[in-house]
Amino acid sequence: MILEKPLSKMVLDFFLDLLKSFAIAIIIFYALNFFFVFTIVEGKSMQPTFKEHERLVVNKTTSFFNNYERGDIIVFYPPIRTTNEKLFIKRVIAVPNDHLQIENGNVYIDGELLYEEYTNNQSTDTNEPIDIIIPEGYVFVLGDNRGNSIDSRFKDIGLIPVENIIGKVFIRFYPLDRFKIWR
Repeated sequence: MILEKPLSKMVLDFFLDLLKSFAIAIIIFYALNFFFVFTIVEGKSMQPTFKEHERLVVNKTTSFFNNYERGDIIVFYPPIRTTNEKLFIKRVIAVPNDHLQIENGNVYIDGELLYEEYTNNQSTDTNEPIDIIIPEGYVFVLGDNRGNSIDSRFKDIGLIPVENIIGKVFIRFYPLDRFKIWR
């Protein structure tokens, strides 16, 4: 004997399953957005590390601990906010208590020349030498494409308060041939 459900019960079950699937999708969406930000590279300030229009995943959990190290690539809001709320992508060069000096295009941390293979030997020329000890709660950032980057060398950006940092770049997922995961 085969028992079939009435049509109204089948329709109700279908809509309940659809509602459950929708609820699960929303939970997953909000969970992902709690831990990650998806962004697109705009501009050339981080070349050759990132090219324009590449897609990145940013790990937001690092901002909970303010655990940034030299060399980390971070995404942040600039200290002077504008109406467009554009995110910046730069590399952390100096962290709290570092003695940073930039002279004749060279970057020194605590008196030692910083080796930066990611810049393709581009100069870090500034109009005036920089000599600063990074205070607690701030980082100093530079773009990898030093000749085409608005970064901590400029008064409009300056030191980045850690509360402005969204997180560290975690994955470059597009284009697929340049897929990479950072620690």
